[in-house]
Amino acid sequence: MAKSKRLCATLVLAAITAFRLPLVALDSPSLPSAPGLAAPRPIIQVDDAVYDFGKAAVGEKVRHTYFVTNMGNETLHITNVHPSCVCTSAGSWTHDIEPGKTGEIPVQFDTSRFGGFPPISKTIEVDSNAGNEPRKILWLKGTVWRPIEVAPVVAMIGLGSDATNEVSTAVRIVNKTDHPFSVSNVVSANHFFRAVLKETKPGKEYELVITAALPFSAGNSPGVISVNTSLPSTPVINVTAVTYVKTNATIEVNH
Repeated sequence: MAKSKRLCATLVLAAITAFRLPLVALDSPSLPSAPGLAAPRPIIQVDDAVYDFGKAAVGEKVRHTYFVTNMGNETLHITNVHPSCVCTSAGSWTHDIEPGKTGEIPVQFDTSRFGGFPPISKTIEVDSNAGNEPRKILWLKGTVWRPIEVAPVVAMIGLGSDATNEVSTAVRIVNKTDHPFSVSNVVSANHFFRAVLKETKPGKEYELVITAALPFSAGNSPGVISVNTSLPSTPVINVTAVTYVKTNATIEVNH
């Protein structure tokens, strides 16, 4: 009888164990799918998507190359590279990048239109078939400064309509670099103005004296005076001069 009870208990325990095994399997977390089973797609990754060029002198060309890596398992096709400003241009970039390979996007920033501005930020949009970022934004940042400071920026000469004497004003030309420079060859595009250079601080500062020549004309008379410098980054300076002659008007009052 005791032997029969032990046999029954063994059979019941075996049945319970067999019944619980599927439940344990259902409760276990699922394993991640193998990489080879993932849906094929290209993944774009850019090393240093934000490039800070620091400081550049006005007129300087800033060049940089962004390196693009395809981290996916399908060919990455870059269809377009579009800078946000005409001052920035894209060179010949790598159009097709195989999985695990790296391509290049060269860009150039022309600083000619800048100088004395707050820090500059420019963007470059990269369109592709990437599964993660089909439109990738690249950044170009930095500060543009002027090696030569001209003050005032515009030389204003005010005259009365009855003025008979020539009137002059002075413009300071200051070297902001650590190297001495020289200024020469003054040319006025308007015969109404003539200009003379005076060196006030050797290698560092000049004074450009601009004179409005007789006879004076009513209204505004603008002109540009160009000056050559020895700095490679700024070979020519253009100074704008404007003369304003007031006209006297007589107002008759009827009593």
